[in-house]
Amino acid sequence: MTMKKSIGFLLFLLLPLPALRAQDSSLSRWSFGGYVKDLRSIAISNGSDMLVGNLVHNRLNIRFEADTNWRFVLEVRNRFFYGEEIKASPDPLAFIDYNDYFDLSAVWFRKPYAIGHSVIDRGYIDYQRGKFEIRAGRQRINWGISSFWNPNDLFNAFNFLDWDYEERQGSDALRLRYFIGFASHLELAARMSRSLDSSVVAALWRFNYLNFDWQFLAGIARGDLALGAGWTGYIGPVGLNGEAGYFRPYRHFNDSSGSLSLTLGLSYLFRSKFYLNYAFLYNSSGRKEFSGVSPLGFTDISAKMLSPFKYNMIVQATARATPLINVNAGLLYSPGSHAFIFFPGITFSLSENVDFDLLGQFLAMEINGRNLRQDIIYTRLKWSF
Repeated sequence: MTMKKSIGFLLFLLLPLPALRAQDSSLSRWSFGGYVKDLRSIAISNGSDMLVGNLVHNRLNIRFEADTNWRFVLEVRNRFFYGEEIKASPDPLAFIDYNDYFDLSAVWFRKPYAIGHSVIDRGYIDYQRGKFEIRAGRQRINWGISSFWNPNDLFNAFNFLDWDYEERQGSDALRLRYFIGFASHLELAARMSRSLDSSVVAALWRFNYLNFDWQFLAGIARGDLALGAGWTGYIGPVGLNGEAGYFRPYRHFNDSSGSLSLTLGLSYLFRSKFYLNYAFLYNSSGRKEFSGVSPLGFTDISAKMLSPFKYNMIVQATARATPLINVNAGLLYSPGSHAFIFFPGITFSLSENVDFDLLGQFLAMEINGRNLRQDIIYTRLKWSF
């Protein structure tokens, strides 16, 4: 995307501000927030090869509410990568730089040992009036309701092991919503694209019935006709959730087979505030035996392909050890490649807006008949403002 179109996108967001503010300045208000994080990692492969990563990460969130109907949002990620991880990668921008239809990113520092990168990952206009809402621009359209895998997340599917990006990536899209009543609405969304085969256009109906939240969706997603359904709710202390998505190429509908992505989950909150979460994912497009790179670096994510494995099971436990310390641990298992991923973590609240995290991701599996071990340890200091 050219710089001219990127500038046009920003003008589209910003030009209405003076006129709207003039309408009723007493209702106008700005809000600012964000954080600064220092993330360090040590990755060890097969018990010997060690790679150290360093990242300083700043986020700026700017919101302007012109009146009770209009809202403008601009959120920017600024990151500075340095050290061995950058020097060892043949193309570090391949996993750092990302965009959607508009090119809203910039590399402002580039050396063999360091990269400075900024991107606007949220930038939209939101208008609400009565039961209607319309939002245009770069936004996150989150249709997933399950804890780990989301076959209904047609627009912004993500790898939950990418734990340092809490906000998740957005899409350049238009979204319309009509609120019918309590916990019920209709939604229509379209992602901007250069071709029909890379576009996403879909409709969603979400409602509450028998104390469960239900949803159904249909549309076109990256060359496939997509149908989906999801549900979530509680029976006593037991939480139940699930999502299913069926995908089939629309250009070769008669001479091609469909793909099913299905997840089911259970959760239980004990009286001691100990939280247990279990989920299963079946991915018909996945492999029984994995032959690619490490799944910790799996980036080709979509609602159709949420995991490289065909069968996936995960269990995670979370507890508050003290009012200032949270601990958690999870285990993901895929029987085809005998893949285990163990990911423990602990969070210390050092003050009202400062947290320190210590986390690990430990992988053991078979690839091409050989055993693979990959251990990553992270430390993160985060100051929110």
